[in-house]
Amino acid sequence: MDFGTAFLPRLLNRVVFGTPRAMSTGEIQTTIWQFADAARKIATAGFAGVELHGAHGYLLAQFLSSRSNVRTDAYGGEAHNRARIVVEIIRAIREVVPSGFCIGLKLNSVDVGSAAAMTERLEQFQVITEENIDFLEISGGSFEDGDPTFSTEPTAEANVKHKGASTIAREAFFIEFAEATRARFPHVPLMVTGGFRSRRGMEAAIAAGAGGGLGSAIATHLSADLPNSHGIYTVRNASRPGAVLQDALQPQSSYEILSLDLARPSSVRQFAAALNKRIASLEIPRIRALVLNAEVLEFEGQTWTDDNLTQTFASSYLGHWLLSLLLLESMDRECGRVVIVGSSAYSPHVPMISRHFPGDKTIIGESTDAIAKGSWSTNVEDPSYHSGFRRCGAAKLCLAMMMIELQERLHGDPVPGKLTTVGVDPGSLPMSTGLVRNSNWFVRIILHKVIIATLARIMVPLRPSCNNSLRTPEKSARDVVGAALAEKWHFGGLYLHV
Repeated sequence: MDFGTAFLPRLLNRVVFGTPRAMSTGEIQTTIWQFADAARKIATAGFAGVELHGAHGYLLAQFLSSRSNVRTDAYGGEAHNRARIVVEIIRAIREVVPSGFCIGLKLNSVDVGSAAAMTERLEQFQVITEENIDFLEISGGSFEDGDPTFSTEPTAEANVKHKGASTIAREAFFIEFAEATRARFPHVPLMVTGGFRSRRGMEAAIAAGAGGGLGSAIATHLSADLPNSHGIYTVRNASRPGAVLQDALQPQSSYEILSLDLARPSSVRQFAAALNKRIASLEIPRIRALVLNAEVLEFEGQTWTDDNLTQTFASSYLGHWLLSLLLLESMDRECGRVVIVGSSAYSPHVPMISRHFPGDKTIIGESTDAIAKGSWSTNVEDPSYHSGFRRCGAAKLCLAMMMIELQERLHGDPVPGKLTTVGVDPGSLPMSTGLVRNSNWFVRIILHKVIIATLARIMVPLRPSCNNSLRTPEKSARDVVGAALAEKWHFGGLYLHV
């Protein structure tokens, strides 16, 4: 508590708290012995370790801080001297406890308000970690602006507007300090605590292919169901994300719209590498939900990528597979989920789909090469829109198979966790996006924007608790996000047609 610096407030401080004095060298040695003796008793009682509290204005924090430690002897002055008492306590504890006994240290970040202070604190960490400390815990916050005196002044709200957007999104007061510590001491286990005021910054959600009607609806429901999360929504060109997606996102929500071309492996690798780096440095949290929604459907003709693959195959399947594998290291191992947005377009057993699959097109062989390179179901052999629909269905079938394969790999992962994969069939939707941009005017306008859109909005209210073959983007998005975030079920490798 800080009453101020004027005469009367200073007098009040002195009356309430008294006037501190410097500890003698003998008192310091006694204190070191008391720490060690307490640790010995804790070890004897059967505990596996202790954490030294060097934060929040307590004794060790007072020694470490240049603001409170004005000593001129061996325990004051230079940064490493101010850390001497901590070093000697660790050494004393090691002498009286078993070899496997764990020793951690909790430290405050509020003293770090400048580059010089950051350098000093990292110098102290250097001498402390050389004593084989088992872990460091970072506590405190940058919003306190370097004031370790438990100030009750409303500095937090006043300073929010001066912080960068990434800091506000994370809501971790100490995040800059933790990033610097992790970079300098990657071998020391690091914990952070005390700066999260909500779930914001503790969860992240990624929706690949968020530019269309369903993708934008998914973004809307993700931000609603995870109101304090950080959303990352990808489109082919982030400089032109589209009005649909922009209207779906609330200005107060924490999100980014990033460029990602799933048809180009180099774009996928670059995107994943940058995201993994940000997550590893604690800039953004681990991924709670990875929703794979992007799809390309070429009704008339085919286009190819630089790798001589069809746009349909590369964007609807291969890019998702590569993205999932590259981002696995950044997924939340306890509740993360990879969700593929499937389609009934691949199944000749669905009555309304069967007409697209004549008998000679139901079996595609043991290799996907023909599908990937566009020599299967070409527009030359079948000039109608059925050929493009079949190619899209085949890519979606590969995506469903990918989901099962990925889940099997996760089951065999030696690192335990609850990361799962799930597929969701969104049903038939009015396609107001670029998905059908290459089709004729009847398909683009009359069929999808008028007929299917009208029928879907009639059928959904009639059966609100059940799915129809025709659905609105909002209804399908609720299903997709529900599957992505359901915590009571730890299903994996399932394809849901709910």
